[in-house]
Amino acid sequence: MFILSSVFVTECRALASAVGGRDFSGGFGGNSTDVGVVAFSVARTRVLKGHKQTQSSVPFDHEFVNTGGHFDLKSGVFTAPLSGAYEISFSGGAIPHRKMSLLLMKNNFEVQTLAYDGHSRGNPRGQHQSLILQLEETDRIWLKLADSRGYAVSGTRSGSYVTSFSGHLLQATEMNDVIKRKKRRKRRTSRTRRITRRDYDDTNQSRTMVAFSAACRRSVFGGESTGKDPSHDVTLTYDKIFVNLGNALDAKTGVFTAPASGVYFFSFTVGKFPKKKLSVSLMKNDNLFQVMAYNEGNSRFREMQSQSVMLQLLSGDTVWLKTYNSKEYAVYSNLGSYITFSGYLVAPL
Repeated sequence: MFILSSVFVTECRALASAVGGRDFSGGFGGNSTDVGVVAFSVARTRVLKGHKQTQSSVPFDHEFVNTGGHFDLKSGVFTAPLSGAYEISFSGGAIPHRKMSLLLMKNNFEVQTLAYDGHSRGNPRGQHQSLILQLEETDRIWLKLADSRGYAVSGTRSGSYVTSFSGHLLQATEMNDVIKRKKRRKRRTSRTRRITRRDYDDTNQSRTMVAFSAACRRSVFGGESTGKDPSHDVTLTYDKIFVNLGNALDAKTGVFTAPASGVYFFSFTVGKFPKKKLSVSLMKNDNLFQVMAYNEGNSRFREMQSQSVMLQLLSGDTVWLKTYNSKEYAVYSNLGSYITFSGYLVAPL
């Protein structure tokens, strides 16, 4: 699991390099005069067990990255230094005889769930979740362990980190809201020059803002499609939008259409339905590009699978997820947003 955090750090550096060091006011490793780069990646080294009382946030004791110092290790809370779209990811593993359920919380509201029921196995698998989340300045996010003695999350295993929490600012959006900016400036006595919309446009004139993150909060079953050829696969659609900068994702059809040519990063997470097989494919222009398969149809456990990839797209190219239209297959989700699909433009071409 140490690789997960290492990949996060590597990805941040790659993104900064890919865009040629341009200043995106806090996003992609650029330099902002107010907050600079915003990124964190932390891990736990010890097991944390649940109890009957309401759980507080999961604390962490190992820090990989905390640029800007906005993550508090002891409390386990990240406080957004400014409004923007943030890429958030977290992972965890169960311990024997205990389930694992981690909740991503935003200002005391549950956003997303990471769960694993295969706790009776000798070597529980690590699980992973990610999304892009719109945060306003001073919003707080943290991880919470389910309130029960039946739950726990592991620490290090064989010297590797299993439970980790990472995030970074993709795109600052605060200065898009000129009215909020002016109201805050009026309350200050400082004589510093007020940032205007023109300043923001001049800084980001070469930037096309494209980022989306959506969730399907219901299970999807194969073999239930009506009114069309049953041999057709089922396209995953979404009923919860976290971020849709550029409005390139159509939640009703589940299809992302590239508004500009460039290099894009995509990630998706899905849940396995008990007693069903799992197969989800990432499609590009009707062509199969990437497949996630889990054929243990007899398994009674909820498990989660994640995938990610970078694609070079032309303007108008489409990307979406699909599953088999067969009664043997299903994708699990509920209000915990087990099914998520995210993506963003890394660099225009």
